[in-house]
Amino acid sequence: VGSSKLIPRSRFRLGKFLLGVGRLNQFHRHDWPFITAPKVQRDFFNFGNSPYDAESAIDTGVEYSVLIPLPFYFDLTVGVTNGYEFGHSHAEAHEHDHDHEHDHPTSKRPQSPLYYVRPAFYLDFDDGAGLLVGLNYLNRKDHSGIEMALTGVDATYKIRDGRRLKWLLQSEVWHRALHQTTEGDVSTLGAYFYPQYGWSENTLFGVRFDAYSQLTYAVEGEKKKNLDYAIVPTFTYKPSEFSRLRLAYTHDVNTTEGDADRNDRRIEFQFVYFLGAHPAHDF
Repeated sequence: VGSSKLIPRSRFRLGKFLLGVGRLNQFHRHDWPFITAPKVQRDFFNFGNSPYDAESAIDTGVEYSVLIPLPFYFDLTVGVTNGYEFGHSHAEAHEHDHDHEHDHPTSKRPQSPLYYVRPAFYLDFDDGAGLLVGLNYLNRKDHSGIEMALTGVDATYKIRDGRRLKWLLQSEVWHRALHQTTEGDVSTLGAYFYPQYGWSENTLFGVRFDAYSQLTYAVEGEKKKNLDYAIVPTFTYKPSEFSRLRLAYTHDVNTTEGDADRNDRRIEFQFVYFLGAHPAHDF
């Protein structure tokens, strides 16, 4: 249940919804400009074992957004949810090491509710260009006392030429801190950057660059450098406003000091179609 009309300059939601943090997390996957999620999105917001399972963090609670009456655009979103569910995969997880172990779903009561805040700023430039920047903080403590704190920034820049999306530059940088009383704290940093160019209203091409590293990874007390990175070129064709086809190639490399690199290469194809009218999307 939600409304953008009942309270002036405000929006609210009650129930189960995608949490209003970050950029990707606020949209279902079929509305993303690429097919599958970058690793930072999969591990921080979903914990799915497969890139095809991952979508966004979802939970049950209340969210309120208000457009602050200032000379510039400043939109503030705050939310509180019960913390029982965190991701479409219906699973919880925490990091034990560089390779993640995933727990089974649990119905145990978290020690504290999940809460988040996101102030967002928008700058309108000439010639159809605009920049949306969001600052994010999310906190959750599970039933075993493990506290997760997410901090991040997301930025979306668009240049339009009529109905043609000429340029899209989209990026998110996130840091996750896990505070554990028995196993020690875990600090992880992840990001992606996606530039996309539109040759026409219907034909677009972009390349996503991903990076992910556990800053506190160690083996037998010895700290190990590690970096997971990926390059994902993506071609999109829109026959009409009601359908789109995408073709992508993923070159994913997992590097850990002292170990051989692990490579994952995939070719992906996506077909999305809409039945009936649908509302305009947010910026």
